[in-house]
Amino acid sequence: MFPLKSNDSSQLFLTSSPGNFLSLLGVLEHPFSRGSTHISSSSPSVYPTLDPNYLSHPFDLTVLTAVAYHLQSLASTSPLSTYLQGNGTIYQPGYYPLNETNIEAFIKANLQSEFHPIGTCSMLPVSKGGVVDEKFRVHGVQRLRVIDASVFPLLVRGNLQSLVYAIAERGVEFIVEDQ
Repeated sequence: MFPLKSNDSSQLFLTSSPGNFLSLLGVLEHPFSRGSTHISSSSPSVYPTLDPNYLSHPFDLTVLTAVAYHLQSLASTSPLSTYLQGNGTIYQPGYYPLNETNIEAFIKANLQSEFHPIGTCSMLPVSKGGVVDEKFRVHGVQRLRVIDASVFPLLVRGNLQSLVYAIAERGVEFIVEDQ
């Protein structure tokens, strides 16, 4: 969710615009909703079907509702509110004060990904929907491993890159051990 602070979206990123700008972001770091990835063709050139299934678990909407109310309150509370004055409103186009009647629609209309996809080849037992074992070997397939962020069964708090480096190093060790 992103309540940016401007009345005109064409002005949001102009370097010639005078003044200072502030964005308050709310991030759902540990969603309960789960999506899916499925092979949609026998052709390797056809992309798989991805369904992120955002907000499929009701608790995610509950958390984002609390986050949105908190950000709105934060922006209107001193000392931060003293910096949000000047030439107009604090709301971007299409954004408005949130209340019980509009908050759910606002969240659904403005929700977007952080683009840290994980879990399409989760490291879990087969009985729990896992794809790889503790040594990154694909269940039921010989000589095939998956060593990337797709093996994480749950989102991590923060950027994935350092963890990808760590599992890549560990994956190399497993490959060397098995040779």
